[in-house]
Amino acid sequence: MKTFVMFCLFLFTMLACTNVNLRAADQGDDKSRYSVNEENRIKTGGEQSEQQVIYHDMIEAYQKGQFSEARKLARAHLQHFSDEMNTVSDERERESAVHASLDIISQMFGEEDKLPATERFGRDTDLLQDAEDRMIEARDVFSRLKPHDKNREFIQDKIRQNSERWLRAGKTIVSRGRLESHYRTFKQELEGAGYSSVDNVLNVVKPRVQQSQEPQPVSDEDRGKILKLIDGFYRGMISGDKQLIAAVTGSNKVKASALLDRYNSDLRSKGISKIIKATLPEMSAENYTVQRSNVSPNIYSVSVQGIKIDVIQADGSQSTSTGDKLFSLKKEMSGAWTLELPERK
Repeated sequence: MKTFVMFCLFLFTMLACTNVNLRAADQGDDKSRYSVNEENRIKTGGEQSEQQVIYHDMIEAYQKGQFSEARKLARAHLQHFSDEMNTVSDERERESAVHASLDIISQMFGEEDKLPATERFGRDTDLLQDAEDRMIEARDVFSRLKPHDKNREFIQDKIRQNSERWLRAGKTIVSRGRLESHYRTFKQELEGAGYSSVDNVLNVVKPRVQQSQEPQPVSDEDRGKILKLIDGFYRGMISGDKQLIAAVTGSNKVKASALLDRYNSDLRSKGISKIIKATLPEMSAENYTVQRSNVSPNIYSVSVQGIKIDVIQADGSQSTSTGDKLFSLKKEMSGAWTLELPERK
């Protein structure tokens, strides 16, 4: 199982994806352990699911109305990834831990937002403080890494989103002075999004010029092209179709061949016998979040929720893993889309 998940990390990384929350199935070993880049699973008291994110127990507790338990699990997950960020030496693993921490905070706020304002966080400020501390920590750790530019932009935007939600969640829980303190801490991110004060955030008021610069929603036609492009890349990598890989990446057969060589080399080294297929989720605004880059108007970040990969390992066993992935795409003047790959360091 470890070799399978490590291979998935390689494949997703080549796609400019960020390994945030893969969770793999247990193959006969009942020991539970965290690892962003290895098994990425936790024990939830029952059978291990092979298609759940690592913090799925937290989400399940929220959905069942077990709010105290959900908040306890949120703290535990955040503490784990805090340890990961500060102890692992591999930069890719540290970057994955940053992503995981911010994603857990985002999911937590999303669940708390569903509750009446008077019940959010159980009127307890401790978890809000934990969330803020982890956001600061994630930002500090990430600032010392050297990620792909599109990943850097994605993380900065994630921090900004979480900061906005922190302020709105804290509106009826913490003092005005505490809100002001949080705003000052994330002033750069919030002002970059067009906010100029705490009240701007709470009332969702941005300068008029910022509103005029916001991109138009991606059309259904473009979403269909994006789905076809990502699906084509996976099919090309799995089948070894250099022409298809070159087409979807806007490159040539020489570069496509080099990419396949790296793919096949890693495949053999990890003891993988065959990749059966990659299954993308159905096209929807929920499954495919498309966001235009603030740096270049024709570059888009596309977050895909729930990509499933089936593989046969060298011992003949079959495994499945599901994860949420980030892609970087370019829209040409002609209206065609191409998938951008990070430069290999």
